[in-house]
Amino acid sequence: MKYRKQSTVLTALLLVTMLVFTANSCSDGQAGQVDELKSEIERLEDLYKPGLHSLMNETMHRHSSLWFAGVADNWELAYYQHHELEEVFEKIEELYPEYDGEPIATLIGNMTSPAMEEVEEAIEAQNPVRFREAFTNLTASCNSCHESTNRQMIHIIEPDQNTVRNLRF
Repeated sequence: MKYRKQSTVLTALLLVTMLVFTANSCSDGQAGQVDELKSEIERLEDLYKPGLHSLMNETMHRHSSLWFAGVADNWELAYYQHHELEEVFEKIEELYPEYDGEPIATLIGNMTSPAMEEVEEAIEAQNPVRFREAFTNLTASCNSCHESTNRQMIHIIEPDQNTVRNLRF
């Protein structure tokens, strides 16, 4: 019986040692593969990463479309454009937390979030007066962000002409 216990303990110890050795040897080989895959993922992400200028152009398009939807009392479209604008801001924050030494993600979050909330509330209330006020605040917050990053030459205005000719507002 004593031998049997010792034999079982030795067998278990041998199996554990073999498993640890096997796991370590697999881990070393797999670690190299994981590193290669991470490298490839980073390369592909950089390959398809939109430039900040492209995302800002998308922002201007959504800003303009949001305005025309709101002043047309097309609240469903205004809600959609607002949501899309939020997503562009989120993408900018994700891809460009810093740009030219400026904390873009922090600035966008701090400067536009309150105004975006105001716009959303006005849309939900379907209130044209509140919408115009909130949109004016949103536009001002965009300009404040540009000024704080020394890009005051990029001055956003409330659109006065619809450049999207193939969308009914």
